[in-house]
Amino acid sequence: MKFDFIKRWVQKKPLHNSSNWKYFSKSGIYFLMKNNECIYIGQSKNILSRLNQHRYSKDYDYALCYELDSYNWTYVNKVEKKLIKHFKPILNKNLL
Repeated sequence: MKFDFIKRWVQKKPLHNSSNWKYFSKSGIYFLMKNNECIYIGQSKNILSRLNQHRYSKDYDYALCYELDSYNWTYVNKVEKKLIKHFKPILNKNLL
């Protein structure tokens, strides 16, 4: 699946003084990565807030984040489900 049209950024576990704060307050889909393997795919209207919730509950090295339009959550849900089916992340087993 190509994501050329989606703004992408990479961030280690977020810190509140992150220079990328403005990007993470956006909505979209994110991939939690461990040893360069996708272990979890999620979505949020505020990625920074959601990643902070995962900060201690999930063991990951960094997050790949893709900005998506939060006004079309039907589309975001479809994209997330397709990505989970394609990548089969270990922590998304309940959604396979």
